[in-house]
Amino acid sequence: MCGSICEFGTSSRRKERVRKNGNWSGVLANPPEVVASRATDLSLGDHSTMLKSRSRCWMLLALVTILSLSVTWTVRAATEQAATIPATSTPVTTPAMTPAYSSPSGIAGRTTPFHDGVAAKYNYAFGKDAPFLPSNATSSNGQFLDPKSFPTAEYCGHCHKEAYHQWRQSVHANAFREPWYLKNVDMLIDEKGVQFSRHCEGCHNPVALFSGSLSQGMPKKRPFEDEGVTCSTCHAIQSVDTTGTGSYVMGTPSVLVDENGVPIAGPVPDAEILAHLDRHSKAVMRPVYKTAEFCAICHKATIPRELDDYKWLRAFTVYDEWQGASFSKQSPLPFYRKDTVSNC
Repeated sequence: MCGSICEFGTSSRRKERVRKNGNWSGVLANPPEVVASRATDLSLGDHSTMLKSRSRCWMLLALVTILSLSVTWTVRAATEQAATIPATSTPVTTPAMTPAYSSPSGIAGRTTPFHDGVAAKYNYAFGKDAPFLPSNATSSNGQFLDPKSFPTAEYCGHCHKEAYHQWRQSVHANAFREPWYLKNVDMLIDEKGVQFSRHCEGCHNPVALFSGSLSQGMPKKRPFEDEGVTCSTCHAIQSVDTTGTGSYVMGTPSVLVDENGVPIAGPVPDAEILAHLDRHSKAVMRPVYKTAEFCAICHKATIPRELDDYKWLRAFTVYDEWQGASFSKQSPLPFYRKDTVSNC
């Protein structure tokens, strides 16, 4: 732009001199030496501009490379530093920590008198080999379980007083008494039959499911329904998977095992439990209880085709939502590492 202004000024002065002298030929055509000089200047100017442009490109490329390396070194240093921080939180759950869900394919062992009494009048709506469908829950031997074999929460509260009071005020204790739940399950029973409520009761009222009470002709008022999901229902579960809708295997409810590790059915005096706390712990505690997968058995649900006569549908996925979050430390999506792991 500056060159254009200078050239305009020079041209104007030349025109003025020519106008005074009466010679316009110089204005219409430049001498050859002038043209050559200008061509040389333009050629040198083009090369100079090209050299400057190339220098700027190389400088920009070098700057970007340095910045990239700086970010990489910073992230690597932060990652290595985080990896050296001692773990003070709950360890991440691995599949090896979670027992495999092993559903029995039929009746195992000699049947009990209680099972025989229920089986004689039970509605096997989904086949004799699947007495608890549409729930995914099942018993370890494929048989019905006497509701009296499940110790009550009050019984556990003899020693676990604080835990009992916490449970008594929880939604687990009221799993079968929630008004909105009762409304929905009653509508299902009226429309399709009580056998379809097994889909719900495997999580909301497990004792009703395993006692065979969810069939036509069974008593509607049951004494164990005050407890919903009680202590012994969770602490008798043997194995799980993350399918949901009650994807667990119910073992023999017990508060003590004998010298051989065999569960002792029925109530046991408090004094005997206190005398064998190690055997009490073996009866009621398993590593799977401390995993998020244990919560997935009911905090994830589906509507099977048997229930809606249409197609399989996903109902809710609380466990999957947790697993996909960065705090589970199981999702590949978050870039940054979390200092702690959050579980159910």
